[in-house]
Amino acid sequence: MKLLSKSLIVMLLVSASYHAQATNITLLADGVWNELNINDGSDGPGTGALSGGVEWIDMTDSNSPNFGTALTYQFTISSGFTGTLTVVDGAAAGDIFDVKNNGISIGQTSFTSVIGANYSNDFDANLINSDYSSRTFTLGAGTYNITGSLFSTTQAFNATNGALKLEVAAVPEPETFALMLAGLGLLATKRRRT
Repeated sequence: MKLLSKSLIVMLLVSASYHAQATNITLLADGVWNELNINDGSDGPGTGALSGGVEWIDMTDSNSPNFGTALTYQFTISSGFTGTLTVVDGAAAGDIFDVKNNGISIGQTSFTSVIGANYSNDFDANLINSDYSSRTFTLGAGTYNITGSLFSTTQAFNATNGALKLEVAAVPEPETFALMLAGLGLLATKRRRT
């Protein structure tokens, strides 16, 4: 009985560490697409997510210890700034992603009824093509830990990709708007007099 208990504890610890692996990526606010992958590993060992799930995973280098681990995109938006996080489907059209911050869903990408007729990794083109799901999230100041998963797919398998990008801009202060309106008022008055 004691041996069985120890074996069970070791098995649970190994299992917990196996699923706790993650690849943390600092997401830069440079407007550059960051590719993400989804593959439940149904093609066999070493082909996808270590968890066997449909979360966003790191598949950049199969020789890396991070291969198949869940991706977490981390960033901070400073006070006085606002961010736009854009997520878009890639590969075969028709996939919908669930986007999370700190493990809580902040929404899904748009619905599409297309059944994988198109295949593209041109994320800018996919963003304006309604066959591919996408969504832009407006984010306020704060620290973010963005993860995601495949919410639904039109494919017979759970393997696809997509991308996300972050852009940050200063929030105009109310005094700036007031000053601009006053200036426009003066210009209108001057123009009316001439």
